[in-house]
Amino acid sequence: MVATARLIRLRYPATCIRCQTDLERASEAWWSVATRDVECLVCYRGAHEAPDDARNRAGERAASTAGASAMREFERRRDRRQEQIRGAHPTIGGLILALSNEPQSTIAWARGAEGERLLGARLDDCADASVIVLHDRRIPGSRANIDHLVVTSGLVFVIDAKRYAGEVRRRRVGSLFRREERLYVGRRDCTNLVAASNKQAHVVGNALVDEHPSIRVLPVLCFVGGDWGLFSCPFELDGVLVTWPKFLAEVVLKRAGRSADVANVIAARAAERFPPAA
Repeated sequence: MVATARLIRLRYPATCIRCQTDLERASEAWWSVATRDVECLVCYRGAHEAPDDARNRAGERAASTAGASAMREFERRRDRRQEQIRGAHPTIGGLILALSNEPQSTIAWARGAEGERLLGARLDDCADASVIVLHDRRIPGSRANIDHLVVTSGLVFVIDAKRYAGEVRRRRVGSLFRREERLYVGRRDCTNLVAASNKQAHVVGNALVDEHPSIRVLPVLCFVGGDWGLFSCPFELDGVLVTWPKFLAEVVLKRAGRSADVANVIAARAAERFPPAA
């Protein structure tokens, strides 16, 4: 019998025909011989595995730790630098390391991991039978991770945690006749984070909408330890909620549905489609 689909390593970037996830070059995917469409590994498994296996897998919610993948990246960069310095300077490598600091690009990963851990602890305090929290989830076919998913019966929060220094604010820029709102943290224009947050929410929505057509997805940028000023308030920018941990926890509890059964079914599906980043 001729195979109708093949597991291949992509020669070019592609998009999953089912969930619309962007698949990077060299990632594995299923390619349809007949239609020449591409399916990500998760979609193909969900569409072709036996019903009993699918139900069992959907009931499993793999454990994950907030900030784990960011901390692993920090450790990988730190260890690689140490090996390079000790290899280049066998005699005084230890002294060089003792007298020098890690590059800021490496330290940023540790700071980010700590921010995710702090926010994760706050979100875990919100968890109950109808509020399910998933941390550090991988987007199949992509290098990007979702820091936190908070699933309720009526709303899924797709949360990107950031630990930046500086005042978080919305600024209107441009001319008198053409102005736009931008996200700034201190002097840095961070508006690109808004687009990235919307993209993650779009991927999550596409992954869940087939089985849960009424599900709503809210993208969130949560700044941990940022300076908000005395009279600052959370705000929305291009549909993304920009906020801090305490306020986000209050929003989760206020907007969470009360149907534990529905929330758990959606969470099981989300955990299946977005496995732990480990």
